[in-house]
Amino acid sequence: MAQKKSVKKTPKTNKGEQPASFWDSPTKVIGLCAAFLILSLTSGMLIGSFLDDEGPEESDNGVAIQPAEMPQNNVAVQPYPTYEEGLIPDLKEPLPEIKLPKVEPEVAALPPEEVKPAKPPVMSKQDGPAWERFAAPTESLEGRPAIAIVIDDVGINKSRVADLANLPGAITLAFLPYATGLQESVDLTRSKGHEAMVHMPMEPTRESANPGPDALLTSLSLEEIAERTRKNLSQFDGYVGLNNHMGSKFTAYREGMQVVMDIAAEKGLLFLDSRTTAQSTGYELAKERGMLTGNRDVFIDNKAEEAAILVQLGKVEEMARKNGTAIAIGHPYKQTIAALQKWVPEAQRKGFVLVPITAALKSN
Repeated sequence: MAQKKSVKKTPKTNKGEQPASFWDSPTKVIGLCAAFLILSLTSGMLIGSFLDDEGPEESDNGVAIQPAEMPQNNVAVQPYPTYEEGLIPDLKEPLPEIKLPKVEPEVAALPPEEVKPAKPPVMSKQDGPAWERFAAPTESLEGRPAIAIVIDDVGINKSRVADLANLPGAITLAFLPYATGLQESVDLTRSKGHEAMVHMPMEPTRESANPGPDALLTSLSLEEIAERTRKNLSQFDGYVGLNNHMGSKFTAYREGMQVVMDIAAEKGLLFLDSRTTAQSTGYELAKERGMLTGNRDVFIDNKAEEAAILVQLGKVEEMARKNGTAIAIGHPYKQTIAALQKWVPEAQRKGFVLVPITAALKSN
């Protein structure tokens, strides 16, 4: 009996349809997607590891962090050593010394006529009276009017001493003998071309006014007056003379003033009478002893206002034009210093010469 020949059956399809493909099998599609996802994750990690080294990250405050500041291999980067340590990271050799060429700064040369010679140091003479040995140098008057500015009550405030010492032109500072650190202040004053005096405390007429410790009083014996005078004159060195601090009562006391003038003449000092009273005997007694002496002409700061002080300085100018010399007394008020800082250059421009007290008294 003949056997039947087997025939492979082909699935039937509708007319125009293609045979079933790979994508018609859900199982195959899911497997392919899973494989692709695993491959993507693996590739992303590999690519990310390369990208981490290619650019700066950004910190929380929006400032880019440079690669040198970022951790390497999870180890915190140590800060760079200072230049004094001489090393850089990963190197143990010192940094090579870099020598820069020396560049001289360009300085415009002043015309010869504008170059001012340095002020010579203050030199004390080896002999002669004290007022001459410790006198400050002064320029020739050549017929010009001279003004001596004397500032009383100096020494308590050191910063005011420095401000006064830095004024242009020669002035004279009268130091209270009971202030501290006087020698340093006097040395500074003289180094700037100014003169120093002792501002001798003396008894005023008004009982409520206090002249300070070791003041000369009419109630003291003549021996006590001499003792206090010598003590006050020994508090510092380098001064040319003295003037009275207050003293409207004591300067009228002839016997007491005779003791003071005898000691001052013995030491070769000058005496400037502040003229706190018309009854003062100081100028007359100093003249009798052949001392360099004179009287104050104008108080410039009875009213401690800058505008008022400038008005008084105008009066000083008028007196200097009339008499050839004028002596003004002021105090170390802020307003006085401010007025002098403005007035001194202007007075010099007008032709006045600021002189120390020695030069003013010699010209009288």
